[in-house]
Amino acid sequence: MSFVTNQQLQKLRCLKCRKYLSYFPIYQSYDQQGCICGRCSVEGNVERNTIYEEVTTIQKFPCCYDVNGCLDSLYPDEVPIHEKICKFRTYDCPSNTTSKCKWRGLVKDMWDHFQRHHAIYTIKNNEFEIDLVGNYSENYLLNVEDELYIVNQSNSRSNSFSCNVSYIGSNINSQRYSYKLTFTNMRNRLNNFAISEKLGEGINLDRTFITESLGNPSAVLVRIQIVTQEDNENHFEEVQWELLEELECSYCLEFLLPPVQQCITGHSICSNCKITQSVCPTCTKDFKDTVNITLGKLIDHLVYPCKNEGCNFTCKAKDISEHYSKCIYGKFKCPLHDYENCSEEIYYTGLYDHILTNHYENLLEMDTVSVPFKIYHEENETEPGDDDKNLNEDCFILRYDFRLFKLHYKYENGMFQWEMQLIGSTNEDKKYDFEVDVVDNRRNQRIFFKRECSTLSSKTEAFAEDRSFIYIDIDQVHSMIDEELIYSVRILPKS
Repeated sequence: MSFVTNQQLQKLRCLKCRKYLSYFPIYQSYDQQGCICGRCSVEGNVERNTIYEEVTTIQKFPCCYDVNGCLDSLYPDEVPIHEKICKFRTYDCPSNTTSKCKWRGLVKDMWDHFQRHHAIYTIKNNEFEIDLVGNYSENYLLNVEDELYIVNQSNSRSNSFSCNVSYIGSNINSQRYSYKLTFTNMRNRLNNFAISEKLGEGINLDRTFITESLGNPSAVLVRIQIVTQEDNENHFEEVQWELLEELECSYCLEFLLPPVQQCITGHSICSNCKITQSVCPTCTKDFKDTVNITLGKLIDHLVYPCKNEGCNFTCKAKDISEHYSKCIYGKFKCPLHDYENCSEEIYYTGLYDHILTNHYENLLEMDTVSVPFKIYHEENETEPGDDDKNLNEDCFILRYDFRLFKLHYKYENGMFQWEMQLIGSTNEDKKYDFEVDVVDNRRNQRIFFKRECSTLSSKTEAFAEDRSFIYIDIDQVHSMIDEELIYSVRILPKS
């Protein structure tokens, strides 16, 4: 029920902030001859205007962010929560405590603003290093699945490190979220500890406690994990822990996965450990080529948790190995292992440095690629020499939006093919498209294609029929090739 006209509503505004008098309590200021809303501080000769509150309880007010496009009308008891999560709410730049930035805008534009003007204050891959020596207080921006969080880090003169993570956005469920900080010795990642707190509540730790707990490291890495209510209450409810404890490998003590090997007396061991062990570690009896098929079928029906520290992912046993290959909390094979014969395994946070140091020629920092390519006509009687052979396959690593991508290129049977794959972050690949643009500036010609990015795979699995990739017949670009194929490649967020 609304009994005040829109024209009259424009007069019901706060003396201080000029927003609608819809946020209780409302105070009457006798010094300034007007009313002040509950959003603002009050001082001087004021008195609570209970009569106004009683009368307007059944009056709907426009959202105070109506000037930005919000069309909602609200009763006063709905206003406080709505204004906290309204997607048309404007924010000052969180970095202004140090950068003095004057930007003010919507939360949907904040991440782009930070990437353009405050990239140093964006948290990449949910991780940041902390300085346990200097005194400072800085705000950083964290993007988790397109939801934004302000991370305040500070070192005080009293030898205390503080961190507070708060949500900004329109997800009302965020009020029930918490955050988890995992502190890790960068030189020994097995040396770590974790602590959790509700969003908006600060964590304060003695700096001496941090260093001593981690073995006095020279550098400390902190990983942030946003924990939803579902993560806290229901995430592991399907995991039958007592049963899984009976399904541990007798050597590595990890949960068994099919095929389950066993010794001649029946003790189980995982297939990886059997390769390295000549006798059973439990009874020292010999192994035979015996697989426990029945146990393997039972395991297929169980829900397994991810073994990597900090990951809350669970799935059926038959899918857990695929998850391990993409889990950003674990180690990755070098993305170029099937092209460059590199056998190193690296944590996700170190992948880019590994590529930069060991495979720089495969790091695509410019978006244009030139591939030596020579078209041989059927009427040519001579075979091309070794120096004239075309480059039939290649692989590049790209970095976009603080994520790493793997580009497969292949020429086979008169067909050029490209597939872009996101490294890590299962299911995140669907958030990105990629473009390939073949150009010939001399003849002012181009041919352009766009496809969805794919999940990570080896070169033998790329370009399968069920995958998303770009293919161009050589006849389509025949006139655009003169000793080399020139193409540009770009990654784009889904529109």
